[in-house]
Amino acid sequence: MRKTRGGGRNRDGSGSTSPYPRKGGPGVARALVLTFVSAALWGFAHLWMGRRKAGLLLLALYWILAAALVVVGTAFRGRLVGWAVRPDLLIAITIGSLALGMIWVTVVIRSYQIARPDGVGIVRRTAANATVGALCVALCVPFGWAARYTHIYRDTLTGIFQTGDGVKKVDTDNPWAGKPRVNILLLGGDAARNRVGVRTDSMTLASV
Repeated sequence: MRKTRGGGRNRDGSGSTSPYPRKGGPGVARALVLTFVSAALWGFAHLWMGRRKAGLLLLALYWILAAALVVVGTAFRGRLVGWAVRPDLLIAITIGSLALGMIWVTVVIRSYQIARPDGVGIVRRTAANATVGALCVALCVPFGWAARYTHIYRDTLTGIFQTGDGVKKVDTDNPWAGKPRVNILLLGGDAARNRVGVRTDSMTLASV
């Protein structure tokens, strides 16, 4: 066990026997600042508090996730449209969003736990806990929103474009065989170099 200075007291003067001395003086404000910074940059609080291995591991995971998002958005940009209509990938995105949100909240809570000072009054401690709780809720909102709407999108996609044995088979040589009338919706649109995308400006229903 690492020895502490001053007759068993750490540098924060709390008398804690933790092998990780808390830098600076005790203060709820400092703990909250470290927690908020760690919410934006994983591992910051751990590194500040002397937990080098855990801090570097969290920091490495953070940059790996960031690099993965950049690679997907640049190198695989042409495949995003195809991936967006794959139900299996949509399930993975839903589960991944929830899992990433839980991991992020865990990092925030743990950062506050190692940075909070000892011997804080109940009022200040309650206020600090409420602040961290509000931060966790704010972090959960975008991940929950992404998971929810990805799930809704997948259900809509699979409901419109059904696959499997329950789908009616169509004769590809003559798909309208046996139908007395076929309705065809014609959509007209225009595009230009100074506009993004195609604008649909006319609709014609042809009944044959």
